[in-house]
Amino acid sequence: MIKSRKPLMIFLPFLAFLLVLVCVSASVGKTLFEEDFEKGIDKDVWNAHESWKVVDGVLDFATASGWNLGYTVKDDFTDFIMFADVKECSDGATAGFAVRVQDDQNYYMFQHSFREDPNVLWWHIFKDGNFTVEQTPIKTQPPEPDEWYRWKLIAKGYHFELYIGKSDKDLKLAGTWDDKNKTFDRGAIGFWEDGGEHGQYDNVLVTDLKGAAVDYKDSLPTIWGRIKNGY
Repeated sequence: MIKSRKPLMIFLPFLAFLLVLVCVSASVGKTLFEEDFEKGIDKDVWNAHESWKVVDGVLDFATASGWNLGYTVKDDFTDFIMFADVKECSDGATAGFAVRVQDDQNYYMFQHSFREDPNVLWWHIFKDGNFTVEQTPIKTQPPEPDEWYRWKLIAKGYHFELYIGKSDKDLKLAGTWDDKNKTFDRGAIGFWEDGGEHGQYDNVLVTDLKGAAVDYKDSLPTIWGRIKNGY
């Protein structure tokens, strides 16, 4: 007697869903921090700069003078991947990630400035209020002013990699840098602007080194829909 395959056909979509759940979870890794600024600036989360303001759910950071830094209250980020949507606004056309922040005087800062030179990246060490900087040629198409880009920074030990693209799936290596002096091993994350510079930031995500942003087209509901439609 031929046994019915119906129980097996019912079980297969469930098994496929479990496999997708495991694979996607493994690719995303552990989330360490998230922020979309939809509720404004939470003082329990951010040591915000006085010029920070939220406009339509986006962090707007424009300054008139001086070195300007805002960063998280959480200060134990070590090795991680940091994602953010970034716009270099045309009236200042500069954006910068601050990482391993100890305080206002001690941190790393990695920057692209269309205003200064769009063809390089600027890798800074701020220590005791002074800084050193190294410029490296940008390896991909430089960001254009007034357009949103996705930035991805990998911090592993004292090695750093910056990727830039129009979306998570379009990220390309923009540059790498190593701190041979091994200055900071942990700290907060944030954003930096110099006087006259202007950048906007949104959709911040920090994960462990297994992290990978998942495009909505590959989200669990979409994949599950594909599985269901296949049966």
